[in-house]
Amino acid sequence: MDPVLIPNAFPQTLDQLLGLGFEQRSVRVYGKSYPQPRLTKWFGPVRYQYSGLVWEPCCMPELLEPIRQRAEALTGARLNSCLANLYRDGRDHIHWHSDDEELFGPDPEVVSLSFGSTRMFEMRRLDDPTQKRSYELQHSDLLFMPRGTQTAWQHRVLKEKWAGPRVNLTFRYCV
Repeated sequence: MDPVLIPNAFPQTLDQLLGLGFEQRSVRVYGKSYPQPRLTKWFGPVRYQYSGLVWEPCCMPELLEPIRQRAEALTGARLNSCLANLYRDGRDHIHWHSDDEELFGPDPEVVSLSFGSTRMFEMRRLDDPTQKRSYELQHSDLLFMPRGTQTAWQHRVLKEKWAGPRVNLTFRYCV
């Protein structure tokens, strides 16, 4: 199944989401520690670890609960956690990766919501990196990555000099 883009799906503003308590942490890449090129915050029922980072369980804030419920209604996905990302400007980005951590199960569904500045979201197939897709994610867009996406594709958000602040909420289900 292909990713599904639902434009203009949410009424929230960027300003409402900036108070989520974002942090800049350092990740380990090839044995070296680097500050993440974005700010993040984890909300979920279990400990979450990736790239040397450890996030302890943290309750979903009231602000995110109606967003989570609407995302479930629009996609049919079961969601109980959220990794929130704040891209402060066009320099903030994320490299190629898949959301394939064990705590999300063997074939997770991911619901990605964008608020604020428009950013390009790129995908490439793991078995043929020349096969790519691009989505210009605008304020209030939802991109649903159903089962099969994380096992077959990688995704990234590029640097874009002109871009302003953007909050990305990635909802998943922790098993």
